[in-house]
Amino acid sequence: MNPLGIIRRVKVIWQTIRAALWRVRSSLSILIGVVMMGTIIFWGTGAQSNWLKALFYTLNLITLQASPGDAPDEIGLQLASLAVLIGGVGAIAGGAANVVDYIRDPQERQLALAHTYKNHIVVCGVGRVGYRVINELLQAHEAVTAINRSVDEEWLPDLQRNHVPVIIGDARRTQTLIDAGVMDAKCIVACTSDDLTNLDIALDARELNKNIRVIIRMFDIKLGENVKKHFDFDKVISVSALAAPIIAQAAQQKKP
Repeated sequence: MNPLGIIRRVKVIWQTIRAALWRVRSSLSILIGVVMMGTIIFWGTGAQSNWLKALFYTLNLITLQASPGDAPDEIGLQLASLAVLIGGVGAIAGGAANVVDYIRDPQERQLALAHTYKNHIVVCGVGRVGYRVINELLQAHEAVTAINRSVDEEWLPDLQRNHVPVIIGDARRTQTLIDAGVMDAKCIVACTSDDLTNLDIALDARELNKNIRVIIRMFDIKLGENVKKHFDFDKVISVSALAAPIIAQAAQQKKP
């Protein structure tokens, strides 16, 4: 495997680990808090002679390795031990449930993976144009997340195999844009097949992220000109306007 392939594989593994950690972040935070609280209580009250023993006792409670004989004599500390046990076991159970959801639900994996992206490009609409745009960006070594309304596009599995998070949903919804990481993205490309949808997406993205670059696809040339005139978008691209010179040039060529 070439060095670029190795780097990409390592990056993918790291992003997958980060995605899994993001998915269990709440349970992990609770567990850490319970461990710290237990250690402080059992050390600070003198139930354990030093902080390391207090830590081990707390971990034994959470992992169900502490026996009744290990519990302190004071009723208050016994109740504290019970609280640590319930809190720790509950956090572990919640984290395990989240991991199961992450493994079993493909969309959960896509959401978790998308949240690990920063300074990336969001492409809305994975039709023929959107798919080609994403591939061009990948070849340029850009990080990309995508949004598409349907799961029926034939190339979606290909993008997912290339570790491009594809969020299934309506890009006009604020939460969908947030799920794709628009607030941390450097650019959004609105290239669905509907001009008004692209305009809605662009306006919502700019509202969520004032500094994001906005590239918008327009079929209607007149509408594209008006949008470019009245909105502060970085680029308004009219597919028809781009195609016209190419068609005209092809028409002038002589038949071989």
